[in-house]
Amino acid sequence: YQVAVAHAPLPHIYYFSVKTGLINSALNDERYALYLAQSWAEQAVLGTGLINEFSPEYAEINRILPVHRVTLQNQNRLYVDTLSSRIAAHNTPLRESLSYWFKQLHTF
Repeated sequence: YQVAVAHAPLPHIYYFSVKTGLINSALNDERYALYLAQSWAEQAVLGTGLINEFSPEYAEINRILPVHRVTLQNQNRLYVDTLSSRIAAHNTPLRESLSYWFKQLHTF
């Protein structure tokens, strides 16, 4: 089980064993994000990172924080929300480039 305990500015996430009811120290949020990303993408993972604030790369329109950024072998990036076991965003290099130019042209 996954339990989020409110703690400013971000919640603490704990994983409990279903069998023992004790905290399972072998599991953590990053591992769960990797598991979800690999299950959905079926590709090798090049890297991960925790995103705690919005940026040009992960904009406010996504509305979900914190998320784990998972970079895949094909350079796509998945932003995984582990609290709801879902992908918050999926960016390709082309989409990131187009989003950048769209924003530049519309804030001109």
